[in-house]
Amino acid sequence: MDLGGLVQLLQVSADESRGINSKQAEEQLKQLEQVPGFHYNLQTIYLNTNYPLQVRWLAIICFKNGVDQYWRPTRKFAISKQEKDSIKARLFELLEVNGNQLTIQNAQAISRIVRYDFPHEWPNLFEQLEGLLNSTNYVYLHNILVILNQIIKTVGSIKVGRARATMQAKVPILTPHLIKLYEQFFQSWSRDFNLASVEVGYLSLKCIRRIIDVVSEFHDRDDDVKHFFNLSLRHLRLLLNERDRQEISIVERYIKCYTKIYLSVLNNNPTSFILLDGASDILMTMLSILENKADLIYNSREDSDETSFWEQLAINSLLMLKKLVNFVYRKGALTLKKQHDKAEVEKAIRVLTTKFFTETLVANLIDLIIKNYLRLRPEDLELWSEDPEQWVNDELTNSWEYQIRPCAENFFRDLVTHFQETRNFVLVRINEFDPSPNSNLSEVLTKDALLSAFQLSSASLANDVNFDNLLTSVFIPLVEQNQPILVRRILLIISEWISINCSKQSRQLIYKLLLSLLQSSQDRIVRITAVQTLRYAIDDYDFDRTDFQPYAEHVIAHLIGLVSEMTLTESKLNVMNVLSILLEQCNSTIPRDSLFDVLSLVTKVWGNSETILKAAFLRLLKNVCACLKSDVTETYSVTLPLIETCCSESSEEYTVLSEDGYELWLEVLMSIPEPIPSKLVDIFPLIVPALLNSTEILPTILSIIRSYILLDPTLFEHDTGLQIFKIMGQYLPNMRDDALNIFMSILDIFFLQLQRTHNQLEGSLLTTQFMESGLLESLLTFALNTDEAVITSNKVLIPLSRFLYIGPHLLKEMIDHISRHQNTQIFNQLYALMLKRIDYLGDPRNRKSFLLALLAPYLTIEMDSDSEFLISNFAPLMAEVTRQFEEINESPSGDCQVYHRSYAYEGLEYLPEDRNELLRVNKLLELDPIHCLPLKEQVSKVLNHLRQVLGAQFDEVVKTLDPSSLDQLKRL
Repeated sequence: MDLGGLVQLLQVSADESRGINSKQAEEQLKQLEQVPGFHYNLQTIYLNTNYPLQVRWLAIICFKNGVDQYWRPTRKFAISKQEKDSIKARLFELLEVNGNQLTIQNAQAISRIVRYDFPHEWPNLFEQLEGLLNSTNYVYLHNILVILNQIIKTVGSIKVGRARATMQAKVPILTPHLIKLYEQFFQSWSRDFNLASVEVGYLSLKCIRRIIDVVSEFHDRDDDVKHFFNLSLRHLRLLLNERDRQEISIVERYIKCYTKIYLSVLNNNPTSFILLDGASDILMTMLSILENKADLIYNSREDSDETSFWEQLAINSLLMLKKLVNFVYRKGALTLKKQHDKAEVEKAIRVLTTKFFTETLVANLIDLIIKNYLRLRPEDLELWSEDPEQWVNDELTNSWEYQIRPCAENFFRDLVTHFQETRNFVLVRINEFDPSPNSNLSEVLTKDALLSAFQLSSASLANDVNFDNLLTSVFIPLVEQNQPILVRRILLIISEWISINCSKQSRQLIYKLLLSLLQSSQDRIVRITAVQTLRYAIDDYDFDRTDFQPYAEHVIAHLIGLVSEMTLTESKLNVMNVLSILLEQCNSTIPRDSLFDVLSLVTKVWGNSETILKAAFLRLLKNVCACLKSDVTETYSVTLPLIETCCSESSEEYTVLSEDGYELWLEVLMSIPEPIPSKLVDIFPLIVPALLNSTEILPTILSIIRSYILLDPTLFEHDTGLQIFKIMGQYLPNMRDDALNIFMSILDIFFLQLQRTHNQLEGSLLTTQFMESGLLESLLTFALNTDEAVITSNKVLIPLSRFLYIGPHLLKEMIDHISRHQNTQIFNQLYALMLKRIDYLGDPRNRKSFLLALLAPYLTIEMDSDSEFLISNFAPLMAEVTRQFEEINESPSGDCQVYHRSYAYEGLEYLPEDRNELLRVNKLLELDPIHCLPLKEQVSKVLNHLRQVLGAQFDEVVKTLDPSSLDQLKRL
């Protein structure tokens, strides 16, 4: 298409009416992207100022996007090298024309070309840019600086390849020019406030910032950079004074840019910053902002641009100080990159400890932070009154790097951790603390700030403070004054200290205190904070549920009431999460009526709740079911319909609620007594889509299957069982360890159930499903795969050993069916592998399972060709058997304590002893031959059977045994 036709297409596409013609034009433009010369023509249109602005605007955007898609030579329909060269030859044309938005789009397009072509296809880029910086035209310089800024930003973000390293080597040729431009235009606009000078000066400063940020590393060794830092400090002080006289946005932009530079250098290489000649002056200037603007920042409002500016500077000042404190006390460990840097790091630490962080400065800094930056501000108190829920949520979630008080609190933690003076200051103040009532708000806020300092010092003062005494002599009397600000602070202090240094008696006082503060008559923020403190109290290693039992019923009632009162979703979630933890921690000590109150809450609010709240309700129900144990049957009217709703693919909320629904389903199955209710049988087929769609929570889905097979193995005799076995077999090669362990426990239970319920295995529907599904073939393939790790392969061999024990003939027949009559070869491989792997089994329980399995074929041995293999392996098998005799002293019933050391099935070891799932497992294990069949008795049966079958040959077989094994067997 010619240039005129392309212009017409762009005009139609840019039509604001957005009709059919516009859409057709856009489709044509999309097709033209692949036509040679298209991007060159787009650039031509952009460069021609005679075309309408909208057309040029669309042309440069299409050009920029085309560079992204087609500039790489490996792309399909890539721009040819000839067209690229023509485009690059004109990239820096039209720099003298004003048009900021078009310039920015052009700069982004150029930076993307640079990303692909520099340094290989464009080695002289920075030399070219150096020549362009020599202009005296304001507009020209403005545009080239916009482009340069974008180039440095883009190349600086490249992590792989030579581009960034090459730029680091090339950019120093630009640094003197940029500093000269910055200084020249700063002087110009600071004299007569020429707007063009302001913008060019600021862009020069931005480019310098980019260079310092992504290119320079050792700033104290570069004369140009050192000169710039001295210059920037003079200008910063000048502009800070200017900002005090009048509010000028460009002044603020300059000041913010200076502080960004300082903070960036400190983050990247603090040693280099500290060793700069003017570093101390820069830090003192930033400290002066903290001190001089403290009152202004304290009284600021979030929606005020005036105070927002100073607050951001104060935050940057604190971040710089925080970085320096950590640098000193970590001995520069984070910045030591080369051995020869060590001397510089040590010098920098000496400079900070002797010249900057003096005792006087640290003391003044502590006093400044406590008096001005730890205090609740007027804006906080206003929000406390108007929107307490939102204020608390903001306090819990706001990032400390973006708000002044949280930032000050974070920095104060570092001070108290690393400076003994800070700890001493807090200790003296807290020991002198006067708990008498105050009616003056200012005094209350001062006390709150001091208590905040104590709260932040908890970890550092753990060995220096008797918290139990403070609780009774200071904190509880303060709470009794019923001043909400101080009550909230005491709760926050308790949250910190309860896991650090708190006696059992103090915990009882805290529980009683929390119970009183959760009452509806208390201030809303106090109640919400009490909920968070409760979480720290109960979700702690030293928590004792019996101590909390007297308070549980009333606390739960208050939490349920608070959920109903909360208006914000986030607030409701916080309360419900604490309630869930409480149910989980207290479990059997929770009064039955309280559990049904929680159940009632769910039924009342479920229908009108948001999806995220419903997920929290499901977690609540899960813990209610765990607490109710066998009485979970009384929740069926609520839990079973919810499980079906949340775990059905057709449900609108399936995507969001299914994971919590599966957790609830599992908990119900683990808690219910037998027999299984019909409703749970009806929803059993939902396991199939769960297996297919929820592989990220596969252990949970497999645990549900395990619970079903414990409850009623006959459920797996039908089509659903076939599908489940088929899917599990397909997943086997790629299963993670956590899922594989549960899968193997399913198979272990499966074979134990077979042994318990089916005398004739050959006629069992379960064994047919096991074979027809392909699961047996998958297990054999996995176990016999020599590429699999031994420990993983052994996990699969354990359930196969169960099958071999209960039905060696059936296993052979099944192998024959799936292996196209190569059953003998595969069976022998499996047998030999199991015999070899006994030595790799550390668990005596699993070793006995292998031995019983390996002995089983000898009980049905006959004189045929297959017997030769077994007879040839008799000696090594007896060696393993007699070793087991020596190591394990079984009881007459065949059991031994070592068989119980490691729990049989993963995920069940932490269940309470009275949980029905565990009772079912233990009942099943009572019939487990590992625990009820003496190994010696089984060996005796094998020997007697072999003597009968082999006759005279038996003596020849016995002679192959080693003397030790023979001696052991003679004792039987």
